[in-house]
Amino acid sequence: MVGLPALMDEFRARIGAESVTDWITVDKVMNDVFCHLARDFQPIYTDSRWCAEHSPFGAPIVHPSLLLAMEVWFIRPLGFPSETTEYSTAFHYGFNYVEWRQPVRVGEPLRACVTVRAVEERQPGEYLMTHTVAVEVRRGREPAVEYESCGLFLPPENAGRRAVLPGGTR
Repeated sequence: MVGLPALMDEFRARIGAESVTDWITVDKVMNDVFCHLARDFQPIYTDSRWCAEHSPFGAPIVHPSLLLAMEVWFIRPLGFPSETTEYSTAFHYGFNYVEWRQPVRVGEPLRACVTVRAVEERQPGEYLMTHTVAVEVRRGREPAVEYESCGLFLPPENAGRRAVLPGGTR
């Protein structure tokens, strides 16, 4: 068996199993670039001097939205499909929930623990994969953020048409 159905069968077999990334860091340049792109220049994210004097964290923290935007960086090394291939076109479909629990300081080691929750064939050849991501910091006892994310996978022959969104129209 080859192609998208076989790939989705592999991920069905991984339901409930946790995969863990290597430790990585978000440096000041990466965080500042993200803040610039997001047009969010709050000093708690970008100003070391201000943070030393005023922030309860003592240093700039990683922009929370950057941690969500890093999802592909987290899942790709774990073998999760995250891009268009000869088997499918992959789309980020959305988040079911996001829970922020603690900040991540810029330069602090973090990793992601990823667990497949469900793989559903919505229409023939069209799959929705749901997984949780818990972003951990080395100093913490609980994740900095945990979220449930969905990916939509279309076979190449369907990639040119619009997917039907739940409760929506084409």
